Amino acid sequence: MDIASAAASPLETVKAQIDRKKKTEAIRGFEEMFLNEMMKSMRKTVPESEEGGHSKALWQEKFDAEIVHKIAESGGIGMAKLLEPRIGTAGKTK
Repeated sequence: MDIASAAASPLETVKAQIDRKKKTEAIRGFEEMFLNEMMKSMRKTVPESEEGGHSKALWQEKFDAEIVHKIAESGGIGMAKLLEPRIGTAGKTK
C-alpha cells in the first residue's frame, strides 16, 4: 500500500459518512414534509370554532409542525426506512 492510497482511504471514508448523513437528513426532511401535508389535510376535516381567529390558526399550525417534527424525529411512519436503501441507487446495477 502506497502513501497516496493510505491517505485517500480515510478521506473516502469520511466523504461516504458525510454523504450517508446528508441522505438520511434529506429522507427525514421529506418524511417530515409528507407528514406535515397529511396533518394539514386531517386538520381540515375537523370543524372549526369561530373563537380564536387568526392567532388560534397560527398557534395550531405551530403545534402541528412540532407534533410532525417529533413524529419524524422518533422514526416517523417508516417511510424513511423504506426510502433510505433506494435513494442514490437510481441507474446503478447490482
